[in-house]
Formats: sequence, structure tokens, C-alpha cells
Amino acid sequence: MVTILTEGTYVVSGTLDDGQLVVDAADTDKVQVVLAGAAIHNEDGPAVYVKQSDKCFVTLADGTTNTLTDGADYALEAGSDEPYATLFSRDDLTINGSGMLAVTSAYRHAICSKDDLVITGGTYVVDAVEDALRGRDCVKIADGNFTLTAGGDGIKSNNDGDATRGFVSIDGGTFAIEAGDDGIQAQTYLCIAGGELDIVAADDALHSDLEGLLAGGSLAIEAGDDAFHAETKLVIDDGTVDVTGCYEGYEAEKIYVNGGSTHIVAADDAVNASAADLMGDEADATTTAAIEADAAGTAAASGAAPEAKPGDGGEPPAMSDGAMPQDGAAASSGGGMSMDERQQNGGMPDNAFAEAGAPTMGDENCLIQINGGYTVLDSAGDGIDSNGSVEVTGGVLLVNGPTSGGDGAFDYDLTATVSGGTVLMVGSTGMAQNFTNGTQPFAFATAGGNAGQSVAVTDADGTVVVSLTAAKQFGMVLVSSPVLEEGGICSLVIGG
Repeated sequence: MVTILTEGTYVVSGTLDDGQLVVDAADTDKVQVVLAGAAIHNEDGPAVYVKQSDKCFVTLADGTTNTLTDGADYALEAGSDEPYATLFSRDDLTINGSGMLAVTSAYRHAICSKDDLVITGGTYVVDAVEDALRGRDCVKIADGNFTLTAGGDGIKSNNDGDATRGFVSIDGGTFAIEAGDDGIQAQTYLCIAGGELDIVAADDALHSDLEGLLAGGSLAIEAGDDAFHAETKLVIDDGTVDVTGCYEGYEAEKIYVNGGSTHIVAADDAVNASAADLMGDEADATTTAAIEADAAGTAAASGAAPEAKPGDGGEPPAMSDGAMPQDGAAASSGGGMSMDERQQNGGMPDNAFAEAGAPTMGDENCLIQINGGYTVLDSAGDGIDSNGSVEVTGGVLLVNGPTSGGDGAFDYDLTATVSGGTVLMVGSTGMAQNFTNGTQPFAFATAGGNAGQSVAVTDADGTVVVSLTAAKQFGMVLVSSPVLEEGGICSLVIGG
């Protein structure tokens, strides 16, 4: 056992076949440990154990490879379940530098801090029986290259005793995460503001017990349950999301899509607003502001990049690949859909399903609001599903809904309004719903087609307003666009 007792910088290299590097300094001391080609194995405890310091910095020396490993059984401290990670710190832990760190945990977690875990650079290959990266108070990552394999969560923060802690903030880096539970899990707040993330998770890819924010980055997701689950509020401001498989896509009590590009393939609902389950805990109204302030301040103090501030959405991106052609195409088949066909019963035309237009049950707290961005959904269940209301004010929303009669491309329990944006939905007719009202014209038609056929809506002059390629058989079409005119005529063209 090699023990560091005083403040300073210590350069560590060489091999320790069965032993431990310990930091046990005063609680006011700052200790920097430079790993410069170190290989440490401890058969019955952490390879590196930060028992006490004010802050501990682990620096990965440029051009070096460092390895930390442990055994499957620990000799725990009396009356405690600690320590429980290959690299275990009781105090704030910052890992920086440009070298490589490989950590294999045979006992429980790989890298864990009971306070803040901050990572600003380096290359990491982590294989853990339980969690790969874990910071009880928070996990903040500014940059780095991460390959994380975890039997539990890939990245986790779990402080449930402080409303301003228990958060995860990622501003950059490249991540390949394979998790037996959640890809990234936060107790209070999960923010992705940058980076490239490839996540395969048995449960949720991204999960927050309270709030979630996507403000940037590029995400490729395959999830056994939800792609991004936030219990109370989920905000999509920017970023690119490609969900190739999940049970449900975005899920929260309130969902706001303000920007970004989203593609979701879901085995059930693609976007779902359902009542939050807080298990009796009251959410602090100041939680998000306090967490954001703390995340920015601590990251700046540690040398990490400050957290990106989400924007206000913006104009939807230009369409390509036939999603929203600019060149006009004259209608070659199909009849016109009159804008004044909207009747009572939720604005449904006479040939649609009026009984679905004005539900009487629902939760006023549940809301899906589409204000911008480019959102493409393919669902076996409901495409857009709110246990309360839906509001569309901008952006582009394209939905390939279900083929089953018990689900619909569009499902809500209270109201659905449209005041902007471009919407095109196709799906089954059994539970089909229209918008209830809005300041922008919309039209509904029962018209069928098959997988692979184009579905286009043209204005009175034959110019294509919006189109998509059907992913499966459908029997209804719902459209809204600022190009359409109230009382005017538009044409629905299926198959060419």
C-alpha cells in the first residue's frame, strides 16, 4: 500500500500486482496524481482509493496507457458497505489529461466519487459489473473518448437528498455505451449539450427522475424501454437523435420540442406525455436553475468547458430527400380535401371518426408541445400520445402511425391545437383523431395506401406542400401547413 499524506503532485508509474494507491490527506489539501504508465491491481479492494482530500485530480499523462483492476470480493470497512469501486473517491474527483485509462471492475462499480465526478479529457475503456462512471453528487463531462460496458448503468448520479445535486451534464466527448440497465441515469436533471453518443441499453437509454434537456450533440440510440425518459419535463432544444429501436421514444409529463432533428422507431408510443410518478416527493421549483448554475460554476472551476445554454429553437431546417419538396408537382390522382369540411366533433370531417374528437377524460398536467425542429416518428403504438393536450406551433412533424385498430398516429385525451408548423400523419383508422381547433388550417381524410408509397399533399396550384414515404399500410391522413388556406382546396396524392 502506497499512501499519499500531504498536498502536492505525485507521478506514478510501474506495476503493482496486488496492492493499493491511497490518498489520505487533510480535508483542505488538493492532491494531483499523475498516472504515467501505471498498472495497479488490488485483489480485495480499490486499486486507487481517495479516502480524504479537499479535491483529488487524476491526470492521465500524454501518450501513456494506465490500467486499474480489482478482485470480485472486497474487504469492507467495519460497519460499512464501502469502498465499492475500482477507482473510489470519498471527495471531489476530477480526471483530466490526454492519456488512456482502462478500468475493469470485477466487484461493483468502475469509477466512483461520493461527491462530484468531473472528466475533462482522456481516453477511457471501462468494463464494470455494475456502473461504469458514477458520481453521487453529479457527473460532469466536458470531453474525452469513452467506451463503457456496464452490467448496471453506463453513467449515473444518484444523490436524492439535495434538490440541486444528483445531476449529469455532458458537454462534449465521444461515447460508446453498452448498459445492462440505463445508458445514462440522473436523479434530478440530465443535460446533453454536446458530444457524440452511441447508446445500447437494456432499459432507458437516457433517464432522469425529474427533468431532462437535449441542447446539442448527436445521439444514436437502441433501448429496451424509453429512448429519453424524464419524469416531469423533457425539453428538446437542439441536437440530432436517431432512435433505431425502443419501446417508447420521448416520455415525460410535459414534452417541449423546440428544435433539433429527431427520428424515432418505437415498438409502442413514439412521443408520450403521461403523469409523473414522484412517489410522494415534491419537486423543488428552483431545482433546474440551481443545478444549471452549479454545473456551470463547478465546470469552470475545474477547467471544464462551461455548460452550453439552450437556445430558443429557431426555424426548422430545410428539408431534403423528398421529405418536403420545393418543386411543385401536379396532383395526378386522388380528390380534393376541402378546408371547410371541418365540422364539430373535434374538427373531424364527416367521413372520419367523430367520436374520437372530443374526449372528456385526461390529465391537465400532461402536454406535448411542438414548437420547432424536424421530427419523424414511426410507431407500432401511438405516434403522438398525450394523456392531456397537444399543441403544435412550428417545426416539421411527420408520423408513420400504427396498423393496429387500437392505436393511432395521433392520440390525446383533452385538446389538440395547431397554430403553425407543417404536419403530416398517416396511420390506422380505428382510433384516428384530428386536431380539435387551431389558427392554422388542417384537414383529415380516410384514404389508404401501402408501405413504400409516397403520400403527398398539394395546394390548389399543384405545388407539393409536404410529403413522406409510408413505412407501412395506412388508412388515414392528417395534414396541416401554413401554406394551406381556410376554406381552400388541397389535394392528397398517394403513390405517385
